[in-house]
Formats: sequence, C-alpha cells, structure tokens
Amino acid sequence: MVEGNESQKARFRKVSETVEVPVAAVTRETKLRVGYRIRRTAVRHGRGDPEAGPAPDDFSPAHSHTDIGYTALQAEIEARQVNNLRLGIETARKTALYPPGARFIWNVEVLWAADLYLRRMAPSQRAAFQEAVRKGQVALHGMYLNELTGLCRPEELLRLFRFSTHLAARCGVRIDSAMTSDIRVRRGGR
Repeated sequence: MVEGNESQKARFRKVSETVEVPVAAVTRETKLRVGYRIRRTAVRHGRGDPEAGPAPDDFSPAHSHTDIGYTALQAEIEARQVNNLRLGIETARKTALYPPGARFIWNVEVLWAADLYLRRMAPSQRAAFQEAVRKGQVALHGMYLNELTGLCRPEELLRLFRFSTHLAARCGVRIDSAMTSDIRVRRGGR
C-alpha cells in the first residue's frame, strides 16, 4: 500500500522478491505512508521518500515501425506486427492501475497492423483489442500504410484514411492523428 495509490496484489514466488510500485511524480521532497499485508495481516508500515525531480516533458511512444519487405520478408513482418500488438495489449493491461502518465500505451503506427490482427485473432482477442482501444491502452493512428502523402492525389488520400473511419466507428473512438516514423541514417562518422 502506498499512500495515494490503489492497493495492488502481488504473488511472491521466492522468499526474497522486489515489488515496484509507481507513484505520482514529485517536484520536492515528499513523505508517503507505505505498508504491506500478508494474508490480510498488516506486516509493516513506514515512510517512503520518492526522489524529487522534474516531470518528463517528452516521451517516446511505444510502437513498431512497419517496413513491409524492407527489413524482412512480408510474412515475417505480418507475424511480428500481429505479435507486437498482442504484446502491447498485454503490457497495457499489466500497467492499467499505474498512475496516469506511467501507464503503457501501444501505438499502432499504421492500421494495416490492426487490420491483420482483427482478421487473424479469435473473437475474444478481437474484443480485447476493441476494449484496449476504448480504454486508451492502444492508440490508433489514421493511415492504413506508410505513404508519402505529398505524392498522393486527393482520391489516394481518401482511400489511405478510409479504414480509420470504419475502425473508429467499430471501436467507438475518434482517430484524429496520423503517425509517420522511420530510422534516421547519418552518413560519414557515427
């Protein structure tokens, strides 16, 4: 139990084990009440001193870049993208009780990956995907594939974003962002 947090349950497999409990960011020295119970018996209470520091002002979104056929065969990329989404949902579920800002969110860079997932997975996994999207544990971005939008004609742009309108309605969310990311290669030197 950490003051200000919801109680968490943990199952210990060894005599000595570490449990990490996230707390809200602090900007000055702060004392928190900390305690734990074993089978409903209060064992220890004390004070915790979380380290003060500035709140992060930037972050790296968790995602997997989709390079179909550039880094591996298409079938391998398909399997990776589906598995990445499965792992993203699982990790988000595990961190769902963390404080806001510390919860894991998987970003689906292109909706082709979500389309693959929804076509290949069992109904229970498709339902878990939609629930994760509604809870904000999975963020959807509007383009179906990575395209150089500056080279698209108007009809191509409409088709590029059309799946997002269907998926947004299916999941009961609004998709109002697009994501393009790639690696940066420096020539000469490091």
